[in-house]
Amino acid sequence: MGEAEFWTLTPRIVYALLARRRDREEGERRHREWCAGTIAAIVANQWRDKGDSPAGPEDFFPLLVEGGKTAPAQQSEAHMLAVAEALNTAFGGLDLRGPMDGGSGGDGGVRAPSPELPP
Repeated sequence: MGEAEFWTLTPRIVYALLARRRDREEGERRHREWCAGTIAAIVANQWRDKGDSPAGPEDFFPLLVEGGKTAPAQQSEAHMLAVAEALNTAFGGLDLRGPMDGGSGGDGGVRAPSPELPP
């Protein structure tokens, strides 16, 4: 479509064209994910145990399941704090929290790493 033709379109037609393009791109994305998921399932099924159920493309791309939306996994506050503490310690950071916040009192001491990250 040329520029002259574009400027003759109404907003309703422009939005319809954009929606059609978005739907086409979504279908192409789902097709690519299905192909990649099929290959991943074939490889995974070669190495599965006899009692396990066979894997399918949707096991590797959950958005392929009808409905297409999955809720993101929620992390607990304890898990996020443990990850932040572990990263702080790993990179040699200082714990500047006060004693009421569970820190080392703000004296600049390095906090010991958490013994284990919660699941």
